[in-house]
Amino acid sequence: GILGATTRRETSDADALWSIERAAVLALDEAMATLSDLRLLLRSHLNMAEVRWLQGHRSLALAHFCECRDLFFGLLTYPDGRFALSDGPISFARSALATLNRMTRFVLALDTATITGNLAIFDAVLHLEADINSLLQTGPAPGSGAEGGRKIWALLHCMRSMGRQAQARRITREEAHRRNHGALRKIWRIRASTHAFRDLPGRTGSSEAPGVAGAGGG
Repeated sequence: GILGATTRRETSDADALWSIERAAVLALDEAMATLSDLRLLLRSHLNMAEVRWLQGHRSLALAHFCECRDLFFGLLTYPDGRFALSDGPISFARSALATLNRMTRFVLALDTATITGNLAIFDAVLHLEADINSLLQTGPAPGSGAEGGRKIWALLHCMRSMGRQAQARRITREEAHRRNHGALRKIWRIRASTHAFRDLPGRTGSSEAPGVAGAGGG
């Protein structure tokens, strides 16, 4: 009957969500294991935010969203919204734009006060879209890259290399994690050294580098 059909549908939806949750947790655990792929780490936190939101765990969802947002803004953008690697590979810029767009969609599901407090995300989307359009039309100007951006890109490249070495078992995953965590702190210092820091909602206001919260289901 109708009741039986409804129950079966709810059970099926719950099973599907459980499968999605399991995959999201595994992806976050993998991203956290070596910290070698910043883009994967950002996407994994957003995946967990969306899963927890669908499960009704609003505070956990917001925690994962804030970790993604703070990592992105603390490492990849300047306080005025400019992307720190706008003259880097366009594929990286497009990936960053996709992450920003996912963040905006998540924010729009929240209350008005939270949306207002996260307007920097919408500004960053506009800045990065303009950067990508400029790159597509004219390409990067010779010597246009900021020194900070070049240093950040070099560190991100080294982080990926650490991940490959761990995968090949030349170093342990723990050692790769330790080195890459140090690289993240260097990136944060480079980003913060020449630009004033602007707090976002959910920050403690401390001057410490992004914490890269513990892995797991949250």
